Amino acid sequence: MLRLSQMLAGSYVLLVLLITGLTLWFGPLGWAPLQIPTIGPGGTPVVVRVAYSSEKDRWLQAAIERYAETKPRLGGHPIQVELVANATVEMFETAKPTVYWPASRLQIEQARRQRMAYFIQTPQPMLLSPLVLLTWGDPDRINLLNDALLSADFWGTIQPSLDDATLRLGITDPVRNDSGQQVLVLLNAGCSEDVVTCFSSLAASIPNPSSNPNQLLTNMLLLSQYNVVATPEHLAIEALNTQATDKDGNKLAVLYLPETILSDHPYAILSTPWVTRDQQRAAEQLRDFLYTPEIQQLAAQEYGFRPANLQARINPNDVASPFNRYAAQGLNLNLLPQVEPPTGEAIQALIAAWQAAE
Repeated sequence: MLRLSQMLAGSYVLLVLLITGLTLWFGPLGWAPLQIPTIGPGGTPVVVRVAYSSEKDRWLQAAIERYAETKPRLGGHPIQVELVANATVEMFETAKPTVYWPASRLQIEQARRQRMAYFIQTPQPMLLSPLVLLTWGDPDRINLLNDALLSADFWGTIQPSLDDATLRLGITDPVRNDSGQQVLVLLNAGCSEDVVTCFSSLAASIPNPSSNPNQLLTNMLLLSQYNVVATPEHLAIEALNTQATDKDGNKLAVLYLPETILSDHPYAILSTPWVTRDQQRAAEQLRDFLYTPEIQQLAAQEYGFRPANLQARINPNDVASPFNRYAAQGLNLNLLPQVEPPTGEAIQALIAAWQAAE
């Protein structure tokens, strides 16, 4: 009996050693409550490739550094994040991302329309930034814009000032950029005639829209091509951080449109032939980290976004908050009514109307 017990005990020890060795070499099979480091092929990283809009680059780089410090793992495999900037739907076949992370739902709707992206879940808003006007604080220009903002038709009211170049409005190219498309959505919402006719006057006033949001601000702040631009709020805050003034010493000022539209930065995990289930699970883990109050607070305090996670609140009385620092220059936490983003088909129709109006 003793000999039998010794044999059973020895067999059990050998089995445990064998399972441990296999786990260390290949990684655990299925879900593992403890993330065990592996020394063989099981140590191959699970790569999450994130194709994102470049305007959140600085926050995302900082957040990913913090994520890497946690040494994230999935089933014993390390998670490796690769960032691909300037995301577009057209780049999917070459970049093969795990996550598509544009600036707004407008791009998500267009991806759905083109049948170029399928998502495992409803894309989750991660950061919020309303479309605002950024201008130099010249008193006459501020009064002109405020009068138009109080009118029943903002875009129609400012058109004569665009025609005589009192206002030099800048937007991003609506064919390629979401903030330019947001302008079209807002303009169309107040349009009472043919949409091409509605767009034609504005298109004539903006013969060369900027290629991207950063170029738009450069064209205003450094090249003086515009004296007012339509831009997401967080980029307006970046401009305020420069402490720039115009040739007359006027500081920058932020004005809020009577109806706005949000860049909500939806995080969309793809369901495509090149994305594995492990990559999807790792992408979910990354998303949950980026949605934590700490990382959302980082986006608000240092990079000018409004957090999508309501547990991360902005305190307007906090001297470290941009909403406190720049309150005198118009920055305001209160949001005015928002226009619902249209479908992908409707967006494409607006883009086609803009091209016809140019």
